[in-house]
Amino acid sequence: MTSDRQHEHGFSLLEVLVAFALTALFFSALLPAAVSSIDRLVDTRLRSSALAVARSTLERHAVIARFEEGVFDGHQGGFAWRAFISRLNPAAEPSSLLALRQIRVEVSTADAQPIITLSTYQLGETR
Repeated sequence: MTSDRQHEHGFSLLEVLVAFALTALFFSALLPAAVSSIDRLVDTRLRSSALAVARSTLERHAVIARFEEGVFDGHQGGFAWRAFISRLNPAAEPSSLLALRQIRVEVSTADAQPIITLSTYQLGETR
């Protein structure tokens, strides 16, 4: 008499459970790396968008800095920005027709967490 087990094909329940356990271990090792990669991608996109807002705001206020000084606030693209225009060394040469001004732009998220700061200098008229 021949045994019926010799003609059976397939996997036993134990083999299937071991395969599932190994697969779960493999994916649990990959999960933290995937989450970290997604977090970095989101952070990079946020900083890239904030940089674009900071650059455009800095360019707009470079024109204003020729004639004005002060603090300016606004919102653009889901970000809050603040531009500071101040004269460098205001006591020097009061008779001079030109003044050197610093323009600094700070961009933050809606919850006021600062993301990026850019600054430049502009030569402008005195007032």
